Amino acid sequence: MSKHTRLFVFLFIFFALAAPVFAQDAEFRLQTRREFGYGSGSDVRGNFALTIFGNQETIQSVTYLLDGNEMGTVTEPPFKFQFTTSSYPDGAHALTAVVITRDNREVITPQVRLNFISRDQESQSVQRILFPLLGVVLAITVIGVAGQYWLMRRGGNDHLAPGAPRSYGLKGGTICPRCKRAYGVHFWSINLIGGYFDRCDYCGKWAFVRSRSRAELDAAVRAEVAAAAASETSLPAVQNGAETDDERLRKMMDESRYVE
Repeated sequence: MSKHTRLFVFLFIFFALAAPVFAQDAEFRLQTRREFGYGSGSDVRGNFALTIFGNQETIQSVTYLLDGNEMGTVTEPPFKFQFTTSSYPDGAHALTAVVITRDNREVITPQVRLNFISRDQESQSVQRILFPLLGVVLAITVIGVAGQYWLMRRGGNDHLAPGAPRSYGLKGGTICPRCKRAYGVHFWSINLIGGYFDRCDYCGKWAFVRSRSRAELDAAVRAEVAAAAASETSLPAVQNGAETDDERLRKMMDESRYVE
């Protein structure tokens, strides 16, 4: 018999003999379940239930213990015991269960350690979790608004000629309720129920907008072209001659800022 074969046979025999011992150690385990209240790791407060994991057909009764003191005995499946943490002193506790089997064996489950906390400790724990999350949300919102303002200050599409092609991006396009021009919803816009809170690329006004269909966007572009043509024929000549195209467009954009 080779060396590797002897090693394989030894390991096989070892685990075969040890299996009943391991099975006996894991025969029953204590399980805790929060039914109402707070739980973060081992820190708990509220209403909880204790149950036994294992073959319940072999169980005659279960006695639940807190720090070695009896909490209650259950003699019927599913051997569930309910308790409230406020009924016991605050602090760290060890929970165990004594399982009596139908063949009158006594099996003690491994300990489950829990820390019963007070109402004030619960509030402090919630604040430690909630405040950082709110801070992250606020930071993302501020960065988004600041980034949008910065891009608007750099120009963006505020000088895009009426009717010029434009990209609407991942969130689609919308129509500003102020100046009635079509633009792409910014990816950093604030998501709201049914739409977005966004800043128009043209008039610079903030408003609640929703994504529009391509037909609606095309119609808005045609309308801005028509409005630009009508304004071009009605704009008076400047003092030193006719206005240039850039001057007429700039005047149109300035007037659109005050459209409500």
